[in-house]
Amino acid sequence: MSSDNEEKGGKSNKKGGGKKRNLSMICLAFLCIYTSFNAVNNLQSSINTDKNVGLYSLTILSAGSILSCFVFTIPLIYILGYKWTIVAGQIGILIYIAANMYPKAVLLYPVAAISGILRATMWTSQSAYITVLGADENGNDDSDVQVNKYFGIFYSIFQTAQIWGNLIVYVILRNVRKEAKSDFSQCGANFVPSTSETKNDESTISPVTTYILYSVFVGIILISIVFVIIFLDQKRKVKDDDSKGLIRQSIHYSLSTMKQFKKLDHLLLAPVVFWINSWEAFIFGIYTKSFITCTIGIQYIGLVMASYGLTACIVSITAGYAAKIKHSRPVCLLSAISSSIVILVVMLLWKPIPSQTYVLYILACIAGFSAAIAKPLVSALYSDIFVDTKEMAFSIFSMIQNLGYIVVYFYSSALIVRVSIILQIIYTGMAMICYIIIEIRQYRKSNDEDDDESQTKVLHHLAFDDHNEYFTVF
Repeated sequence: MSSDNEEKGGKSNKKGGGKKRNLSMICLAFLCIYTSFNAVNNLQSSINTDKNVGLYSLTILSAGSILSCFVFTIPLIYILGYKWTIVAGQIGILIYIAANMYPKAVLLYPVAAISGILRATMWTSQSAYITVLGADENGNDDSDVQVNKYFGIFYSIFQTAQIWGNLIVYVILRNVRKEAKSDFSQCGANFVPSTSETKNDESTISPVTTYILYSVFVGIILISIVFVIIFLDQKRKVKDDDSKGLIRQSIHYSLSTMKQFKKLDHLLLAPVVFWINSWEAFIFGIYTKSFITCTIGIQYIGLVMASYGLTACIVSITAGYAAKIKHSRPVCLLSAISSSIVILVVMLLWKPIPSQTYVLYILACIAGFSAAIAKPLVSALYSDIFVDTKEMAFSIFSMIQNLGYIVVYFYSSALIVRVSIILQIIYTGMAMICYIIIEIRQYRKSNDEDDDESQTKVLHHLAFDDHNEYFTVF
């Protein structure tokens, strides 16, 4: 008897150790990937400004991700499994960052499209993988709480990518010469990307410095690829011996993904997910150029955005613990949405000048707070609502994420920043309304399930009493 218990305990420990190792590997992989990608992303609007090749490459990358969500994501996951789909996404981002060493449209645009396709499949695999890890196989804990906890851990580590990547940028670019400037009236909300007189900082960065910067980021991703290949376990929904009809099943799931989007829950969640990523695109693509570079110079983008990452990391850890508290999700998410509205109003009214540089850091910190709360909680919300169709749900989730990026990156180089801020306020307001409706629906659904369960218990109790009464009489 004792040996059986020891054997079960040993299996449980191995299973728990495997979960921790796999979660650690996913966290490490995405930390390394986005340490590089986020830093490059933040610089695109300020460095690669020739014909806006930087922002347009990000637009194409996001468009490739949207296409992938409908056509490639599910087939690739079913063919490669979660592990190798993540590796493919890592390789896609690596070649995109390497292509920035020669930032010409003829090279950067095709590479961005390939990278976008592979990146979308990588994120869908990551979300599904963490959901599988969080599912409680022994029935000891609430699986929803466990999934929330794992997403909180992942995003708390993931958000530190903004710290390390931007600190690397600051260290490498800190000696870049800033052009003398006395008129800051065209910075902030008044910044016009297409006609601004702000001098391009690219000319002050030597080619050697650029090569060093991108080589460091490529090396970081290579390390993450090696670790994932060696230490991450393979997981897939289709069993290894179920290869017959795989292509047919993949096509079926791709079509099913498109049909899933018609469901009311997906339609209501769409503005919320769109807001999260349009907000990030606004910060990475518009705020960095019109507020930071225009006011204090490109060399300080890394330092200001590192404060964004530090705040996001701290808040993600807190959000993971807060997820255990009942009804904490609506409070946290509504706080995040409200804080982003406050920041946007400040950006609309404030006129940035170098003597008020501290405001740039404060705005970045609050933006980090908003983004860090929203991402893990919305990811967990998808897990709760779409339990049986998580791959399809996260594929749609990734598609909407990239739609948020592509829309903002597309018009950011053409519109005055004031208009971009107003549009962002509209997106945020729509997200708040839709999220409130979602929570009301979830609350009513939960109450209905509780009522059904209570009625079942009452009927069972009455039937059991009648049964006992029958045997008592005889």
